Amino acid sequence: MSGTVDSCRRGLGELGKAVGDTLLPRSCQGCGGILETNERGLCVLCWRGLQEAIGDGGYCPRCGSSVGAFTQANGGCNRCRDFGPRYERLARVGLYRGPLAEMIRKLKFRRGTDSARLLGELLLGAVEGVQWQMKFDQVSWVPLHWWRQWCRGYNQAELLGRRLGDLSGWRTGRLLRRVRWTAPQTHLSRHDRRENVRGAFALRRGVDVTDKKILLVDDVLTTGATASEAAGVLRKAGARVAVAVVAVAGA
Repeated sequence: MSGTVDSCRRGLGELGKAVGDTLLPRSCQGCGGILETNERGLCVLCWRGLQEAIGDGGYCPRCGSSVGAFTQANGGCNRCRDFGPRYERLARVGLYRGPLAEMIRKLKFRRGTDSARLLGELLLGAVEGVQWQMKFDQVSWVPLHWWRQWCRGYNQAELLGRRLGDLSGWRTGRLLRRVRWTAPQTHLSRHDRRENVRGAFALRRGVDVTDKKILLVDDVLTTGATASEAAGVLRKAGARVAVAVVAVAGA
């Protein structure tokens, strides 16, 4: 009997999906075009663009910049050798370009929270593709200032972190708070970015991360200043920290 009920539920679910796709056709998260029945999340052309953004997987483990297959970048690449991040290692999905960048912009600026599902899946694949020197106790994320989060309605990094936790089974939780407003980093130099976020984060009251291994999530990394500053707070509190981002910009 239970098997019949389950079969009926699945059938109704498929019927509901088919009706929904007919009345409200699914759109590509990259270009906005209508998806074919067998396409998931992105159309064929945008999947190709996504693969170009992901590349062959060769990137610097400190700043995420693309490097050649035979480049020795454990100590950093030419772009970041003068930068000592406070996190131990970084995982990225790809470069901030094409459909990957468009999905992030949709998530951040156009309330496209549905993009967090696919981006979270891609992020899990990137994390699982790295040979980590630690097993994570918890997934957390870079916090927004309360006013910016109130205006946006959510923190996109939190959506990604929670999606990653749901998929991986890792514990998730907010460990950090933003204690002061910071200007947008977009047009700042590397030095100014570091100064802009200096002292911007603090550990949440009552949080103990002593001897914990934390995976810190954010959407985009440019110079690494924000991720490094946030990781430094956790590290000072006794944690080991790695970072996972969807995309690296300017690389």
